[in-house]
Amino acid sequence: MTTRVRDTARSYNLILMAQSTNSETEDNRGILEILSAGAEIAGGAAGAAAGLMVAGPVGALIGGVGGPVLTNVLKKLGAEVHRRLLGPREQQRVGAVVAFAVERIKQRLDSGEEVRSDGFFHPGSEGRPAAEEVYEGVILAVQREHEEKKLPFMGNLMANLAFQKDIDRPYANYLVRLADNLSYRQLCLLLLFALKDKSMLRASDYRSVPSFSPALIGVLQEALELDQRGLTGSGSAAFGPSDINPAKSTTQGAGVSLLLLMELQKLPPQDTQSLIAILAK
Repeated sequence: MTTRVRDTARSYNLILMAQSTNSETEDNRGILEILSAGAEIAGGAAGAAAGLMVAGPVGALIGGVGGPVLTNVLKKLGAEVHRRLLGPREQQRVGAVVAFAVERIKQRLDSGEEVRSDGFFHPGSEGRPAAEEVYEGVILAVQREHEEKKLPFMGNLMANLAFQKDIDRPYANYLVRLADNLSYRQLCLLLLFALKDKSMLRASDYRSVPSFSPALIGVLQEALELDQRGLTGSGSAAFGPSDINPAKSTTQGAGVSLLLLMELQKLPPQDTQSLIAILAK
């Protein structure tokens, strides 16, 4: 799979080299190199993204009013990243996230949805499109993300912000920072605490528990961080890990935004099940 994707990218490069050198050609070359590297993680999604981003006219990825603009934003970012001094694994992470994002964008477009037309992709008073700034934040976050299980969900975040017109530039930047700072297990906790039926979870806090296993204290500490950030809540203040009440904890505020935009319902069931086993009655 990886070899096939890399061969595809090399074929595109042969075509590009035959063209006159211009900014568009350089952008195409940059995004292809990044997607080629991303194939190590994203597999076939990287090859499909390469075809959507480069084959045919500008905007082949998506039609409609916002199509060419979104395509060009992604190409420009890919070219900028390609010019940076990144390690091989960093390039793979960035390429994978772009591939995941392109794949999810295409899925939403194929279902009849349209990208936002509120100026998110156009220069504003800040001098650059909000999309460039926000997407660069995602790319900077993932290039150093050691928990690579987060990458598909960072790609979802990147993709879904292209459609969510009620998320403005400041809030989008804030959500990217939050997603960057949360661990993969905390993302699982956001999903777990959003479930309507939490009867499988402990229905009281841990103040009366004499000792904690390493597994339990680790999960409670991460749950406490979510509570202190305001991403979850149980109706009473939590000052320490023993104050966490799993069954009463509910995802709220920006935690709900992350849940929806990152599509955390797609997290592997076994990962949430492992948390349920730790936080059971």
